[in-house]
Amino acid sequence: MGQIKINYLLLLLVWIILAVIFGIYDLEISRQIVNQNSGWAKFLQDYGMIPGLLVILSGVFIYYSHIKSQTDFWSYLKQIFFFLVSAGLIFYLFDIFLKTTHHHIFFCLQYYQQ
Repeated sequence: MGQIKINYLLLLLVWIILAVIFGIYDLEISRQIVNQNSGWAKFLQDYGMIPGLLVILSGVFIYYSHIKSQTDFWSYLKQIFFFLVSAGLIFYLFDIFLKTTHHHIFFCLQYYQQ
């Protein structure tokens, strides 16, 4: 019973310390989160969709490898469909990379011309 009270007191102490720290820096944290010109906001704007697309693409590949072993007509249709979906997702990933790369190159060229 004594060990449980010590754990609760330690948890309460850590909670109070974190509350004081976040209470002091709350405004600065909020400004960084709301600031749309911050570096991490621009990074998430440019590349934020990629993890979700990779998860979807891996799910499509896993399901495609499962139905690849089947030989009936509907399995062939599913294979064609999932092949087209994966091709579209891969095209969309390249589109994201090329747009952001083009944007960064254009920004650097514009910056150096000034």
